[in-house]
Amino acid sequence: MTPDDLETIYQKSSKAAVEHLDGLPPTMKMWILYRIAMEYSAQALGISRMNYFMSRLLSESLGIEDGDPDAGFHRALTPFDEEEEMQH
Repeated sequence: MTPDDLETIYQKSSKAAVEHLDGLPPTMKMWILYRIAMEYSAQALGISRMNYFMSRLLSESLGIEDGDPDAGFHRALTPFDEEEEMQH
């Protein structure tokens, strides 16, 4: 799957979510979308991998906020070593 394919799927999913959540306050929309993402990810990947991935998303979003030109959500998708992720 190419980055463009992912972006197309993201745009379609985002549009559908916005249409279905229309009328709710922004914090409720955020809660619903985060809960869906976290529950699905925990079930599909396990809680530890889900938490690791969420931490990568947080790091990238902080980089975006700070103006890091290399930061981006696509970087969170870079493959990671499962053994490395478990080391704390």
